[in-house]
Amino acid sequence: MNFSNLAIHTVTAQENLDLTTPVTENEIYTALFETDPHKAPGPNGFGASFFQNHWFSIKDQLCFAIKDFFNSEKILK
Repeated sequence: MNFSNLAIHTVTAQENLDLTTPVTENEIYTALFETDPHKAPGPNGFGASFFQNHWFSIKDQLCFAIKDFFNSEKILK
């Protein structure tokens, strides 16, 4: 008896590729600027408005930290 047709595939190959593709600066920018700037600050004490208002000054370091998290699974202090 062949049970392979009983398996339920919940993630397609394309979805898996999308989920495992490295995050881009554009995705980080979009996520940041879609966040309400007046939400409560994060654990670092900075709200989204800080990152939005200082994007051009901090984008390289912020993107590096976020990409590093996705690669290493560790958050920089």
